[in-house]
Amino acid sequence: MIVNMQCSITLKNLDLDDKEARRKIEDALPDFRFNVFAPPVVPLRGFPRMIGSSEYGHASLRLGDTFAHLIMQYDENYQDDWNKCFDYAHKRIGELREALQSVEATFQFGGIVIQYVMDDFPEPVTTLSESVSKVSVGERKLTHLQIKFSFPYRENYYINVEMEPVQNEATSANALGITIDVNNRLAKQRSDAPRVVDWEDLVKIEEILSGIKSSTLHQLVEKGEFAI
Repeated sequence: MIVNMQCSITLKNLDLDDKEARRKIEDALPDFRFNVFAPPVVPLRGFPRMIGSSEYGHASLRLGDTFAHLIMQYDENYQDDWNKCFDYAHKRIGELREALQSVEATFQFGGIVIQYVMDDFPEPVTTLSESVSKVSVGERKLTHLQIKFSFPYRENYYINVEMEPVQNEATSANALGITIDVNNRLAKQRSDAPRVVDWEDLVKIEEILSGIKSSTLHQLVEKGEFAI
């Protein structure tokens, strides 16, 4: 099941001291109710100037002069339906993109993260050690195992995957947690052909993630293969 999805964006040229800019953002995001905060006396990196949440609390948004962070939480009506989760995320991310474009904010970097929990594997440490990492500690019992890997994708993007045992908050049962992060930081790091990034990168990140299905993750856990 998908627990949540998050979209993080690094920005330039967003001036939240401008009342007109704040009004445009609020008008572009009518489902959100915002609180606005004055800037701190001492500048703090990552300090939010606007914090909002949707009517039923399924989406929350933090905005600062250099960032936007959107979190979409899924309840039992969505968690097991991959398509519904992605449709909701697509809607919210699209609204955010349009809101920021309306105030001429410049996109720098962006990433979307999925947090997924698999209840199919009640012994997640054993599953990971036998099928993914091939770790052995002899006759001793392996009590925790965390696996991380990253790779470039389509020349401009990174895909980062993290796997570790978690506890299902609803049932308290052991489960396997998988976090997938797709971002466009590789575009700026390429020394051979650095390029200007723009809002279209965020659209492409969504497209990459839409190619990942529940079956993709089962293949990863059962065979150690991440095919995308």
